[in-house]
Amino acid sequence: MIYSIWHVPSGNLVTTCESERQALDLIRDGVAEHAPTYGEQFVLLEEDRRGRITRIAEGSELVALALSAPPERAPSAQP
Repeated sequence: MIYSIWHVPSGNLVTTCESERQALDLIRDGVAEHAPTYGEQFVLLEEDRRGRITRIAEGSELVALALSAPPERAPSAQP
């Protein structure tokens, strides 16, 4: 599976990830750095091995999903 984040207003591919959690981590990080409205500009899609694409979440639904999902990676240690 490949997970892709698209910027809806521009229609541009932002990045691809190997897992849904990695993608949600990126959305969560963007929301933490900017604001929840920042995350509302994106859609998360999943593409399977056969090329079928499924919409996981978009806009405020995506932000809520990202904020509720446990992070895949441990938070970085503060010096």
